[in-house]
Amino acid sequence: MTNFILKFSAITSSLSELFNYKFLPNHPDNNNIIGVLLKNILSYNNSSNIRSRDFELNRLGFLVNHLENLRNNNLSLFKHYIKELKKQARQDVFWGLRFEISIASSFINKNIQFRKQESPDFLIEKIGIECSSIRIRKHNEKTNFDYKISALINKKMKTKYCTSSTALFVDFTNILYTLTEKGIKIDTPKIKTFTKKSLQSSRFGSILLFSLIHQMDQIG
Repeated sequence: MTNFILKFSAITSSLSELFNYKFLPNHPDNNNIIGVLLKNILSYNNSSNIRSRDFELNRLGFLVNHLENLRNNNLSLFKHYIKELKKQARQDVFWGLRFEISIASSFINKNIQFRKQESPDFLIEKIGIECSSIRIRKHNEKTNFDYKISALINKKMKTKYCTSSTALFVDFTNILYTLTEKGIKIDTPKIKTFTKKSLQSSRFGSILLFSLIHQMDQIG
């Protein structure tokens, strides 16, 4: 419990400083999406749901690291994402932005020159990068990966940037985590085969699937 309290306090302090929020009792900042995520972590802790507690806390820790990386290396992009994140009340939009931030941070770490834009999200020379994510929004929602990725690709295929010079990056961390929590074995070869078929039926140059990997040892 001591390790959890220390890590939770450190991450909360960093988020407060990055967003200029005050996570104090009865303060309105507790009602924004970051405040809600922090409250969810405390709720998991109080109900002894340690796995979900640590998973969500680690994800916020990744967000802190990625935002600090942007602030240290691309201040204008950092300010852009802070502004956008502050506007969001919907978690699906929030996690989409969250994925963009992780990709931008990865580009910086790899010394890849890129430009932030809209539709698609990034441009590297003449190659466009569109970021998206698929999630299970309801606890009892059917975890059909094929349907989720098909629905996303069909939606993106209707856009002007669906061309051979654009790569579609898809974060499916939530899907994998939900499958694991429900005791469903992850069929990696099936996922690869289905994604390949989806690429062949689309006009995208490539489709890449991403998942954040967490060390799930109990924080304590």
